Amino acid sequence: MFEDRRRSKRQKAFLRGFVYISRERGALGCMIRNISDDGARIVFSENVTLPDVFELDIPQRQQTMRARVQWRRNDEIGLTLEPIGRDATAPTLAPAAGAAALPAASPVAAASPQTTAALTERIAMLEAELAALRAQLAQIKSEEIAADAEFAA
Repeated sequence: MFEDRRRSKRQKAFLRGFVYISRERGALGCMIRNISDDGARIVFSENVTLPDVFELDIPQRQQTMRARVQWRRNDEIGLTLEPIGRDATAPTLAPAAGAAALPAASPVAAASPQTTAALTERIAMLEAELAALRAQLAQIKSEEIAADAEFAA
């Protein structure tokens, strides 16, 4: 029988999560099946390849955590979690060049520098993802127009 080595008790969950590997790749959706203060088990709709360290965003809890893979099994991954900014040696995602700064009147402008940096980084990732989606949409529309023209001919 296996020994449970967790430091805190896991709670069953059914939360939507987003994995961020880099701003170029955008977000990868997952389901958080159980979670504790320092760990989680996430499930994907298919087998995925992820690095050992990435960021896990949990919108329903308004949390973004640094995740470290502990085990992998088919479409499930066991993680340890830690708040972003605690480990200065861990890799961080670089913000996009020219990312919008938060206006001084913003409610988050008075937040700590780590919170502001994390939010700026998140905005940059979302802007990059939006740009990629717009490019895909433009490509689909141009292919559709070409197919309609070919069909009409």
